[in-house]
Amino acid sequence: MKKFWILIVSCLTALFCFAACKPSSEDPGPNENGGYVISVTKNIDHAGEVTGAGEYEEGEEVVLTATTNTGYIFLGWYDGETLLCEDATYVFIATETAAAVAKWRAEIYRISVTKNNEKAGDATGAGEYEYGTIVTLVATDNEGYYFWAWFLDGQEVTKSATLTITVTEDKTYEARWFKTPDEPWTDGPV
Repeated sequence: MKKFWILIVSCLTALFCFAACKPSSEDPGPNENGGYVISVTKNIDHAGEVTGAGEYEEGEEVVLTATTNTGYIFLGWYDGETLLCEDATYVFIATETAAAVAKWRAEIYRISVTKNNEKAGDATGAGEYEYGTIVTLVATDNEGYYFWAWFLDGQEVTKSATLTITVTEDKTYEARWFKTPDEPWTDGPV
């Protein structure tokens, strides 16, 4: 009976050692060519480009590079939530299979709205927005006023009271109204 238990304990110990010694799923070890696969992904596909993914020999230098597109800020190279490197170029030596994520965030821009007459109506849509966000500005008339147009840098953008824009930089839009005349008018806005 004692030999039976020794045999059981020995088998369980061997099984435990075998399970503990095999490579983890995170690092399957070298591939059939003896190299390591370095993979690269992006958290925002259109935020930039990445290079450097591929197969590397053990001890070979790996250079991962991130190029940032307009409207985005590069945050760094990550392994999950762990920051590996803040620089756009990440250099390391291949010692295992690895995966790195290039992370960016969108730039934040301010869209401001002004009015040519505070009593004329309401203009909504101002705020801080991420690059590429679609924003709708809306002008609403008060009694006695008629919306004329939206302006940007002194140039008319549209006569529509609703203006839809894509945020790409800080901008200030002006809503302009006419005072509704008691008699026909020939002057410009008030």
